[in-house]
Amino acid sequence: MKNTNIPTEQFGVHLMLDGYGADPHKLKDADSLLEMLRNIPVAMGMHTISDPLVVEVEPKNRKDPGGLSGFVLIAESHLCVGLRCCGRYLNKNKLLT
Repeated sequence: MKNTNIPTEQFGVHLMLDGYGADPHKLKDADSLLEMLRNIPVAMGMHTISDPLVVEVEPKNRKDPGGLSGFVLIAESHLCVGLRCCGRYLNKNKLLT
């Protein structure tokens, strides 16, 4: 690929969070996840462009015991959360612009 020396500007920061040891009962709470997907973009000054969606996911393999996955589109990008109660694991992914 030819180097064109085009100046670039940073678009934003991609925030990823992995958490372990969470309360398994909270990781099974779809209503709380839905509320979180509604509130976080507002609290950060972002602009939602879709309703949040939370889906219960069946186990896929030894490392993925299933759980809840949630997603909401924001004008600036997206917010997605994966909760896995059996492994007491939380993953949150957000692009900040």
